[in-house]
Amino acid sequence: MARTPDFIGIGPSKTASTWMAVCLAEHPEIYLPIKELHFFSWEERWQKGYDWYESFFKKCPASAKKGEVSTTYFFTSSAPERIYTRYPNTKIITCLRNPADRIYSNYLHSLRFERLAPQTSLKEALKERPIYLESTRYATHLKNYLKLFPQEQILILIYEDIFKNPLAFVRSIYKFIGVNDNFTPPSLNEKLNVGLVSRRPEIERWLLLIANRLQIMGMGFNKIINLLKRFKIDKLLIKLNTNRTKTENHKLTSQERQELNDYFKEEIEKLEMIINRKLTAWY
Repeated sequence: MARTPDFIGIGPSKTASTWMAVCLAEHPEIYLPIKELHFFSWEERWQKGYDWYESFFKKCPASAKKGEVSTTYFFTSSAPERIYTRYPNTKIITCLRNPADRIYSNYLHSLRFERLAPQTSLKEALKERPIYLESTRYATHLKNYLKLFPQEQILILIYEDIFKNPLAFVRSIYKFIGVNDNFTPPSLNEKLNVGLVSRRPEIERWLLLIANRLQIMGMGFNKIINLLKRFKIDKLLIKLNTNRTKTENHKLTSQERQELNDYFKEEIEKLEMIINRKLTAWY
């Protein structure tokens, strides 16, 4: 049986990728063995070869659509060609978010996992982690995919549309993939990941490591999600390990938002031309 992925979610991060992956995994006609495989973007995994990558799809039922979601594919310059070389007919899915909001969410995420010192300002974080800005150059990175894949083979979603009509949003993905788009995923109305700060970041790192190991060992993404939900482990751990008060010292100011809007103005305008849609709410 062919192990070619029917779809690949390319990210970027902080654009509801986990929520989308869960909604995909819950569809009975979709096989999603793992999230964040990073095969086309992490060199140590890329060196394992296509056969290693395709082994993750070996348990996929013949009638199902199979794929994966890795948020680093969006901005990794080598990823588009690596995907296209072996899988030129694979459908590409991306979701894009207001640049200022996405960068702020990334910033809180780094604080949450202690990748930044607790008192690091956003301005300091942008200098320390330039990837925040680089990975948000949406039009630039999309063009790398559009040079290889026809535009009708790339689904470009807008994050803010989720809050207007989450069911229509997720069903547009189902339709694009080619499965029953009348399905309503159980996790449709689950809250999206919120930028919070952990009391014990090492707990979350430990949990992520375990989940990744389980996936590599063969436990599918949907099985892990179902196990967590069954015993409400995910919500319990997040509640116990969250320190909401720490985020109060890291609010995004109106000046910071405006500076980021100005920085990405040209990128947003180019993106509007690509998707033929005005994104006035992003200015």
